[in-house]
Amino acid sequence: MKTYKRIDYSSKILFIVVVVILALFFLKALLAPVIFSGFISVLLLPLCDKLESWKVSRVLSIVLVLVTITLTILLLFYLFSAQINSFLNDFPNIESKIQKDFDNLLDTVSNWFGISQSEQENYLKKISSNFMSSGGRYATRALGVTSDVISFLGMVPIYCFLILLYRDKFIKGFLQFFSEEKHDEIDTMLVEMKDTIQSYFFGLMKVVGIIAVLNTVGLLLLGIKYAVFLALFSALLTVLPYVGVVVGGLLPVMVALVTKDSIWYAAGVVGIYWLVQFLEGNYITPKVVGSEVKLNAMAVIFGLLAFGQLWGLIGLILAVPSMAVIKLVCSHFDSLQGVATILGKE
Repeated sequence: MKTYKRIDYSSKILFIVVVVILALFFLKALLAPVIFSGFISVLLLPLCDKLESWKVSRVLSIVLVLVTITLTILLLFYLFSAQINSFLNDFPNIESKIQKDFDNLLDTVSNWFGISQSEQENYLKKISSNFMSSGGRYATRALGVTSDVISFLGMVPIYCFLILLYRDKFIKGFLQFFSEEKHDEIDTMLVEMKDTIQSYFFGLMKVVGIIAVLNTVGLLLLGIKYAVFLALFSALLTVLPYVGVVVGGLLPVMVALVTKDSIWYAAGVVGIYWLVQFLEGNYITPKVVGSEVKLNAMAVIFGLLAFGQLWGLIGLILAVPSMAVIKLVCSHFDSLQGVATILGKE
């Protein structure tokens, strides 16, 4: 009889998991901004609580926090765009250097393989024409993505305001799904979820800042142009575990190749980024972020692939904290302890 009950319970769990995955995929436009706003609201909660402790009304405290955060993001965006404009203004010089290096490459291929420059150019023109023929399709897709991003960013502040405003009501309603004797345990679980999310994201912000400083110093010592922009760009990509450092390191290496006369500058950039990544993985992140997430590498990689497939860039950003929350929830239910064990480090 116990075996049948266990099978029935497992079937219910499997059914719920399938329904959740389908909902996350097919209702992406609806659920992604809500869940993303939920994570952001958890990060803004300490500021709102602080203002409310100073006898500021809940509505006014939320508005002040959202306006302050929005203005801060706009300021950072302005400073970042100034670096981008500097890069674009110098693009003609970079383009001429690329053309020179490209001509040298054609000469090298011609000398080594006996393929004339005209044959190489004709082949490249054929490839470029095929690419341009599909340019309209890519442009239409890009416009669609841009409109989705604008809509997403417009909804996030609204959802954040509502989640923070009605947070007590949401918690009370959530507790009503469980028997009264379970309320203390569920309260403890919710507090641990909040602490995990805050520790991860606040620690991640510190890590990004430290990496940005280290990258900037290294690139400035090498004399790489646009050092601040490149360092900030690559540091921001560290929010994507494993893949972010690779993608973020490609642009400064390419800039070093096209703006410097020696390949050793590019090798120096690779060396600096390897050293910073070594320090980040072995010292900075363990000390700053700590062990709040407690996920093994397999769980992190699976989370990145799964959430990236479901929600794209937003999924990649939320993958690690989402997997940490899933592990934490499973650890509070005896029947799901196995899932927590599989996802955990211990």
